Amino acid sequence: MSDTYGFLIQQGYKVIYYSGDADTMCPTDNAQFFFKSVTKKFNLPNTVVKRPWHIPGLFPDEPQTAGFYEDYNNFRFITFMGVGHMVPQWNRPGGQKMFNSFIHNLTLD
Repeated sequence: MSDTYGFLIQQGYKVIYYSGDADTMCPTDNAQFFFKSVTKKFNLPNTVVKRPWHIPGLFPDEPQTAGFYEDYNNFRFITFMGVGHMVPQWNRPGGQKMFNSFIHNLTLD
């Protein structure tokens, strides 16, 4: 799959790769290893250093950390805290923010 991802990235397509940190079938460590191997293989520069991203909490001034993300050109890796690979089902606000930021080319800050 790394060649497919690399081909799409080199053609200018935006690619998102996400992982839930509570996923026992597809662990985040493996997903991150794959992500790093693709970025290395295709010499993608790091454009956004790994940083936390947030969703609204119970109170407007108390956002909740949803996970971490980093960008390498148009290849983005996102982690979700407390969920597996069923992110849209178990973390709807986070899934929606991930999707909207990807479609509109925004950061997750």
